[in-house]
Amino acid sequence: MKVYDEEHDAIFPKHWKVGEILTHVFAEGTREDYKGILSRSTRGGQTLDVKLLLSCLQQTLDFEHGLERKFSSNSRTSIDTTTSGTDVSSHPVSISEAFEPYLGLWVDQQDRELSRLLLEYRSRPSRAPDEEFNPEHVIPSSTELIKFYQVSLAQCAKLSTSQPLLDLSKVFGKYLEQYSQQVLLFYISEKPSGHTPSRVPTTEDVIMTLNTADYCYITSNQLEEKIKSRIDEQLRDQVDLQSQADAFMGIASAAVRALVRRVEIDLEPSWGEMRNTAYGKIESCENNSSYVPNLQNKIKERTSSTMQMLHKQQYARAFADNLVELLSNTYLTNISLCKPISEAGAEQMLLDTHEIRKTLSQVVPGNPPPAAFLKRVNTTMGRIEPLLKTLQVKPSPPEALVQAYLIHIADLSDNNFKKVLELKGIKNKSEHGQLLELYQMHKLSPRYQGSLVERSPLLTNMIAGFATSTVAGQTTTSGGAATLHNLSALGNSAAASLSTASLPGNINMKFADAAGLGSALIDRFSSSTPTVGGAGTPREGTQSPLPPPSLNLPNLTITPAPNTDSPNGDSESEAGSTKLNENLKNIGKFFKRDLSSFGRFGGSKSASPAPEERV
Repeated sequence: MKVYDEEHDAIFPKHWKVGEILTHVFAEGTREDYKGILSRSTRGGQTLDVKLLLSCLQQTLDFEHGLERKFSSNSRTSIDTTTSGTDVSSHPVSISEAFEPYLGLWVDQQDRELSRLLLEYRSRPSRAPDEEFNPEHVIPSSTELIKFYQVSLAQCAKLSTSQPLLDLSKVFGKYLEQYSQQVLLFYISEKPSGHTPSRVPTTEDVIMTLNTADYCYITSNQLEEKIKSRIDEQLRDQVDLQSQADAFMGIASAAVRALVRRVEIDLEPSWGEMRNTAYGKIESCENNSSYVPNLQNKIKERTSSTMQMLHKQQYARAFADNLVELLSNTYLTNISLCKPISEAGAEQMLLDTHEIRKTLSQVVPGNPPPAAFLKRVNTTMGRIEPLLKTLQVKPSPPEALVQAYLIHIADLSDNNFKKVLELKGIKNKSEHGQLLELYQMHKLSPRYQGSLVERSPLLTNMIAGFATSTVAGQTTTSGGAATLHNLSALGNSAAASLSTASLPGNINMKFADAAGLGSALIDRFSSSTPTVGGAGTPREGTQSPLPPPSLNLPNLTITPAPNTDSPNGDSESEAGSTKLNENLKNIGKFFKRDLSSFGRFGGSKSASPAPEERV
């Protein structure tokens, strides 16, 4: 080709394009020679030197690019930003195609390097010991991971935009999953400390994890779009990182609940004081119970500091909503642990309920606070009032108590009615039987026909919570948090649980550390629009008070931690990781849906904790 350029180019007419034809023939021959060399180099199980392979491929790409500039006035603008299959020359130069079947070796190398990085990230703290905490910062390893992805993507786009790029996208997805499970989830897990309770993650760690999950959610979507813009069109539909993005939203939801858990821990002494109060001996009430002022102060202190660190409206509102659900359910559970409760004791509790409601109404800043949030507080705390109003009625005459139950609780469940009698401390068999007989007679009367539900969710859930609120002979703060103080049951997996006091049906949310990929994870977040039934009676409506909002979550299976010491340890770990990611993804979908009413994700740079760089 050099001889032609120097000695023969002037002989032939330009429109014959002899130089291009010779180049095409040279390229075809060189490509076949490369194929033969590469094929022989891999015979008998031999492996290629990946660095040498990439070096040869890069030189070949540079050579092709030089030829394109020579033979076309409309050359590719940049080898970094266009596909290797694009060629404006009438005679495509395709020597590099010989390397494509072997690019899997390079993809495997990226896989190994990412595996090494994940091990390193797992051992790092969320920030350097000498680094000052900033509530808008993300965990540094996340930006390092995304930077690695940027470099790998740019390099692969130069080498190939077909199957190797698709394979690389799958590797990206694999390690995005592992980063969410093994790194971020670990930061917000409660760590076993050898005694009860376990060590709770710091607020700073949780805030940085929340910021990082939000950043990774946004970046995962950007990464998917960038890969789709570079990959061959026939492979575009196979690029999908939405599952990974949803998993990061699941981490964000867990981080918000971890912040709520911090409040729960602060309030436990106050709830303990409530349980130690003899409500059965109270004869009159004028002021709040002794535990209420301290409870209010703790709520104000912790929520104020937390809300100042949550610079995105969506997460601040989610924190407030979940806190309301937590306190409502914890308060209800503690009521069930204060039996017997006299009529004056129930009146005292009703007075305390109004004070707690007033404090919760001030969690979200504003003068006045947002109307939707106030409605949530009123409906969530209001569902406790029918029970307390029923307990305020004396058992004599017996018809009065039965009528109060049918008006306020408004259900047909004998078990629920017995629970009310138990809370009032009615143990006399004769009196107990008379009341139950009157209840069974009145509930079937025409007066209440069509106005009673089968079972009041409020009392039904309270009964379930009360039945499971004792672990190893100790009473916990709520039935839903029963597993919080029984971590030893999880065996060698360093599992931990975040608070689930606010979950209906006593659903427990457990988190695994980096050593146990398959540990259980269940969570759910309340809807942004209050769906709680009011405290109304059948006179105001036919519905009995409803339980906390339910999202009709899919069945999220609790998966035991894989046994890494068994012969099938790898397969068990992979299965556990898949299940954990599926749970995180499902949680993230619901959490993302709930937050959508509060604002857009990443709607503005100023609102996002993500660094300015983009994929």
